[in-house]
Amino acid sequence: MLLAGEFTMKRLAFAGRGASVVVHGRDEGDVRRAVAAIAHADAADRVRGVAVDLATPGAGQELVERAVSELGGLDVVVNNAAIHDPTRKPIWSTSSEEMLRTLAVNCLAAFDVSVAAGRSMMAQGVSGRILNISSGAADSRHLRDSGIASYGISKIALEGLSEYLAAEARGVTVITLRPDTIATDMVAPLFPPEQRWRMLPPDSMVPAVMHLICAPREHVHGKVFEQLALIRSLAS
Repeated sequence: MLLAGEFTMKRLAFAGRGASVVVHGRDEGDVRRAVAAIAHADAADRVRGVAVDLATPGAGQELVERAVSELGGLDVVVNNAAIHDPTRKPIWSTSSEEMLRTLAVNCLAAFDVSVAAGRSMMAQGVSGRILNISSGAADSRHLRDSGIASYGISKIALEGLSEYLAAEARGVTVITLRPDTIATDMVAPLFPPEQRWRMLPPDSMVPAVMHLICAPREHVHGKVFEQLALIRSLAS
């Protein structure tokens, strides 16, 4: 299993169920701390860490190759890596350099990881899963003057990638999940302090992710799920 991103609670949940896990982050220190956190959950022999900058062309394929080398193969990939401009600004003030880097991390990296992982899964005859973590910013019903154009456009592109992957997958299940607003260091600066209490904690992602990874293929393949709606449906 490969988790490309930085939600430690998901890693703990998978490791707690006996999965071997490769975790990814941009920073070597963050990766070591994530591995150490899982090691405290008695999964030290089943967790590896890889630090690469997914904004670099080819880094996603390198990440998959190292994960396959460490684990012997992949069953599940969670594409969670993303960046976000720390301030809100109109699209007219967004530079092409910012747009390119955001697309590189939020969409092209997921393309590299998904294609490399999909090839590996199909070559090994594995009925694997690829879960792409999107955002409500990709929902055209919610478009507004919110000052997050580069992020929103990258997530729209990510959902387009998911559609093409799902259409051409041979036995690989492709799913998209739109979380609610999660309280992370990346997102918090975009909201005034009095609004941050409404954000969900990172571990709120765990039930939705675990369900989508384990649900029958015919129920989830090629579909987009909203985190809160999915959790409500599971609780009913």
